[in-house]
Amino acid sequence: MLYAAGADGKLYGAGQPSAGAAFGAWGVMGTGQPAVGFDSDPTAVLNGNDAITLLGRSTDGRIYKTDQPSPGAALVPWTEIP
Repeated sequence: MLYAAGADGKLYGAGQPSAGAAFGAWGVMGTGQPAVGFDSDPTAVLNGNDAITLLGRSTDGRIYKTDQPSPGAALVPWTEIP
C-alpha cells in the first residue's frame, strides 16, 4: 500500500494486488476523518497480527488513528488519540 495526504486534507491509499502488479486507484482511507483535515502524510504500522494501523496529524495539531481489526478487514473509523 501507498499512503498520502491529498490537497483536500484527506488521507488516501492505493494498493497493489500482487508483487509487480500495477497499483489500483487512490481511495479515501477510513471514515470519520477530522473535518479540519490532515496536514501531512500518514504513518503506517504493521501490527503483530499483520493488520495495519494508520496515524495522522490534523491541521490543528491533533493525532488521529485508524486500524484494521484483522488483516484484510476494513479500517475502523478514525479516532483522536488524547
